[in-house]
Amino acid sequence: MSEQRDDVDLSPNLAIHLAGRAVHRALWIDFNLRAAWPWIDPTLRRCMVQLWLTPQRKALKHLGYTREGVVEALVVDEPRHRLWSVYESAQIQRFAQGAPEGIESWVMTVDTEPLAPDVERLALYAPPAAGDVADGPWVTLVMRYAGGAGWRLLSFDEDVPVPTPGWPPTL
Repeated sequence: MSEQRDDVDLSPNLAIHLAGRAVHRALWIDFNLRAAWPWIDPTLRRCMVQLWLTPQRKALKHLGYTREGVVEALVVDEPRHRLWSVYESAQIQRFAQGAPEGIESWVMTVDTEPLAPDVERLALYAPPAAGDVADGPWVTLVMRYAGGAGWRLLSFDEDVPVPTPGWPPTL
């Protein structure tokens, strides 16, 4: 049983943890990018789509699409573009292949680390055995508060906490 601490108010972190858990579950347990998409910051969405589209300029032109048009259609909360299923399949495969072993059972840090105003870092890590210290691999989740939309995943890299859109983007 965990110890009750009267000097710690976890409520400010609750919303960040709920958003982080939703991303963790959707991407690495359910492998469902559509479920994760509303929890992903629009800047990261744009960068992810741009990264996917960067090498596909000729194929898009052949299909009658522009890169910018496809980006705008896919970054919305509920994409309906016909290329969404192709994009989602490619991204889920990338997340599945790049995931550390056992990530579906990993736990999240209790404390968040402020990186900038409205930007906090969480980490997922393998739970240590009883009595051990967590020193194994981890996955960083940089979260940004987006007003009424709440907390959303902004980056997987604390060294690049705010991705930069472009052709190609900086992630």
